[in-house]
Amino acid sequence: MTVSPDLPLPPDAAFDAWFGGLSADQRERLSVFYHFMTGRTFDDFFLAGPAALRRFEQLRAAPDFPLRRVARLLQIRSTFSFILLAARDSKYLPQFPPSLLPLASSLQADPHWAQVGVSWQRLCDFVLNDDFLADWLATLHADG
Repeated sequence: MTVSPDLPLPPDAAFDAWFGGLSADQRERLSVFYHFMTGRTFDDFFLAGPAALRRFEQLRAAPDFPLRRVARLLQIRSTFSFILLAARDSKYLPQFPPSLLPLASSLQADPHWAQVGVSWQRLCDFVLNDDFLADWLATLHADG
């Protein structure tokens, strides 16, 4: 894939770098929420941290055709944005099931989550925004 000078890393690699820069606990928590919110089977609702992280990393890295790679990042972007918004806004907390409330509450209590939210917003604004993702998709099709 050709990467433009305006885009030092393709969006999927930029996401992977951002996600890999989080602590193991943060990656696990985000993965648990992601699977709870997007899972298709009953078992997805009860994945523990390490299992949720493994499954999320497998999902993220799975090869696919260009449009589905972009769609996967759009789903991750929207879900993580909602999760990190819940960390800042207590009006969402009562909507979480009781089993996830301690996990959701910890997002508000830990000041490191505020930093994660800021870095996430920066990544979304500059790399995971619609224009960059559309350009990336065009590049993927051109290289395909």
